[in-house]
Amino acid sequence: MIASQRKTHKFIWLGMALAIPVLLFFSVRNLTFTGAIGDASPSEILNAQWGGDTITITLNTSFKNASAVVYGLNKEGKLSRPLGQLLGTGTYTFEASDDIVGIVVIDKIKEKELYKIEF
Repeated sequence: MIASQRKTHKFIWLGMALAIPVLLFFSVRNLTFTGAIGDASPSEILNAQWGGDTITITLNTSFKNASAVVYGLNKEGKLSRPLGQLLGTGTYTFEASDDIVGIVVIDKIKEKELYKIEF
């Protein structure tokens, strides 16, 4: 490398070293990292129907949580077995027993209850 290339190379790297942190700051300053989904009501986000031995869940908006697991809620108000996981928007069908009277959606990573619906 000749002297003029070394000088240009040094200024390019110096400029990148200063610009990258500034650009990263401006790119993440308006991000929110909460698990809530804005001001939407639960019925706009999640709709559940119980029909005999199946539970159909329609998820209209994706959760911001990485892990959303659906549990059955028994007659005593306690969690029964896990029914399945909600991965994204769409319709999910889970098999359910007769003792289930509702569902609870839990973020398993943070151990936080997201939604609770009783039929």
